[in-house]
Amino acid sequence: MPPPVELFSTHGRSSSRSSSLDEGRPAGVVLVSAHAAELLDWQFGDLRPLARVTREFADDRGERPGPLVTNSAGTRPVTAARDQRSRRERDQQMRWMEQVAAEVLHLADEQDWERIVISGDERLTRPLVDALPTRLRDVALLDPRHLQSDHPALAMDIAERLRQDRAGRNVDLSRRVRAAALGAQRGALGLSEVVAALNEGRVEQVIYDSARRYTGGIGPDGSLFADGERLGLGTQEPRLLERIVERALDAGGRVTPLDGPAASRLADADGIAALLRW
Repeated sequence: MPPPVELFSTHGRSSSRSSSLDEGRPAGVVLVSAHAAELLDWQFGDLRPLARVTREFADDRGERPGPLVTNSAGTRPVTAARDQRSRRERDQQMRWMEQVAAEVLHLADEQDWERIVISGDERLTRPLVDALPTRLRDVALLDPRHLQSDHPALAMDIAERLRQDRAGRNVDLSRRVRAAALGAQRGALGLSEVVAALNEGRVEQVIYDSARRYTGGIGPDGSLFADGERLGLGTQEPRLLERIVERALDAGGRVTPLDGPAASRLADADGIAALLRW
């Protein structure tokens, strides 16, 4: 019989991934102990319990000690029954990890998880990661702190772990976008190139320095332009960044604000760049 799975209400979750910025993208949390695995949902700093998978243990009360067996070197004696029990426990643990992995997969698809924080005993978390399909293994983040669901600062701990991961990924992202733009590939560098690509609906992902202020305007036809362009045409748009974000999301693109080392890579490009669809 598979281990019981307790499900909790998921009412209230918006299904639209493109409606949120990078900071609040949904993530999963899996806390594994010897007796149960708790699955939670994290978004915008809030944690919600979704499911609990409990472990069923084999009943060994009927076992009797087996004969003593000596290994080929004639040294340490080994109990055959003990070895059999150990193999059975390993097999049981593997089956349990497969059950937990199946529930993680189900919830990851249902909740659009982009990262999964996994914490607990390493003897359990490693096999759990191995039991996940490749696309989830690639977004799994092991946390060695043995986090507990009843810990009052759990949401803050998860947010910090995700922030650290996001910072590293954003450095790689800014490097990749910059290389694409400078290599005459599918990239735009600087405010003028980015808004031009947005006007044409070619933007796949916008990245920008969250500490910068962006100035420009909007033309009579609704097209965006950088400050100093289209003199005498259109009007100044004091909320240009907001318009950029709206255009990108409306076209099904993504928007990623940057800070720290990731943002510094855009310092000579008005603090903004984009990956393009073509």
